[in-house]
Amino acid sequence: MSPAVDYAVQPFVEFARPAIGPAELAAVYADRLGVSRGMFPNAEFVSDRTLSLPFTAGLSDAEVSRVIEALRELLAR
Repeated sequence: MSPAVDYAVQPFVEFARPAIGPAELAAVYADRLGVSRGMFPNAEFVSDRTLSLPFTAGLSDAEVSRVIEALRELLAR
């Protein structure tokens, strides 16, 4: 993950998940179908620029506020 993403999700490691990349690049498909990075540039372009924010019904108001604040700080850079 990039330093910006690490910073945003660090307090929520138990909730954080990397953005789901293009399905065809998942190992189970890539191995079976022989696909590799670069074969689906549009899907990879979108995936490379996607940020998954932590979310769950179990987030407290303070945790939601922390996610919002981290995002504001990142966007202000």
